[in-house]
Amino acid sequence: SFATIYFLTESKFMKHLLCALLLMIAVDLSASAVNDCPRGKVDCRGACGMMVDANGDGFCDRGGLSRTDDYWVFEIALGLLALYLVSTILSAKKVYSKSVHRKIWNYALLITFLVSGLLGLWLAVVVRYGISLPDYHAWLVWHVNVGIAMALISVIHCVWHLRYYFPCKK
Repeated sequence: SFATIYFLTESKFMKHLLCALLLMIAVDLSASAVNDCPRGKVDCRGACGMMVDANGDGFCDRGGLSRTDDYWVFEIALGLLALYLVSTILSAKKVYSKSVHRKIWNYALLITFLVSGLLGLWLAVVVRYGISLPDYHAWLVWHVNVGIAMALISVIHCVWHLRYYFPCKK
């Protein structure tokens, strides 16, 4: 229930534990996602500009059974979790204040949002208007990986503000 979540977030240790658990759940859910062709094509030769041909057979891997290793969900989640724990420890040891700790993560959220969002808009324009982009897949990988980081940092941000979303009733 919401009261249980509120109680758990009162303790600093429980708040950080809950944040770590939510990150791991997000990693697990996103790791189980299947990499499909967004247009439902099979045996496509990359007419849409989003071709991935890692195995070199001339057909887009998105419509087949092969998977790409370009999206680093687990590595990004593990790295962010480690950085968050180090940042939390530094804040607890008074190396810097809690407000600086939050500013660091708010800026990380802002930067990942801007990079992922602007890349997403650019890639949408490229696909929509058929603009030739030689390294389209590399830009797409950057967009997705930064988006993964943004999603995970936003989970941290939402955990900080649980009381705002679910106020404790006394």
